[in-house]
Amino acid sequence: MKIDLLTLFPAMAHGVLAESILGRAQRAGLVEIRVHALRDYAKDKHHTVDDRPFGGGPGMVMKAEPLVDAIEHLRGEGENRAHYGSAVCPNPLPPPPDQRPLRGYRRKGAAGLGG
Repeated sequence: MKIDLLTLFPAMAHGVLAESILGRAQRAGLVEIRVHALRDYAKDKHHTVDDRPFGGGPGMVMKAEPLVDAIEHLRGEGENRAHYGSAVCPNPLPPPPDQRPLRGYRRKGAAGLGG
């Protein structure tokens, strides 16, 4: 299985992925995980990937443009385009993911994660 992980903190992701169950799976050749910096796909000079919520309110929200550009770029890599599986974006609202929907991604052979 191949997984492309889009993140704001790629250095942190490398450490966690190397020392966990996923690290053992990578060393055994069961999974290939590529980590990508989401800011690389932002087009402004400050590489902005978040913005204030429309209509105001507390907090920040992710901008769609960098995420869409990143997914389109990853899906467009060589033979990857024809065999790219699902794009998964974790949602901060309930319900949390469980194993049942994730098994379907395994059967497809590839997934992209962002969050």
